[in-house]
Amino acid sequence: MGENNFFNAVTSLNVSTKMLNLTGEEVPINFNNFILLCEILKKEPEKKNNLINFFTIIFPQYNLCITPRSFLFNSEGHSFIIDEGNFEYLQNILKKVFCL
Repeated sequence: MGENNFFNAVTSLNVSTKMLNLTGEEVPINFNNFILLCEILKKEPEKKNNLINFFTIIFPQYNLCITPRSFLFNSEGHSFIIDEGNFEYLQNILKKVFCL
């Protein structure tokens, strides 16, 4: 994967709507960090590949399926979902682990 691509994935996962400097009427309803990441991944296939590789390293026993509204992780008898309901929790963990 390479160090640059690894940290590119970490940076992508820490994307924030605050970085866009949108206010008031400019912010679409229900627009959040996870939706922003999904929009970025649609437009930038390299970032999507980096993210897939990152999750493969972090969760090697799970198969990843990226849907328009979630990341599904499946393994024998276990599964979990990252979506807009828990994405900020993941972001907080990554900030602590990678000192961001």
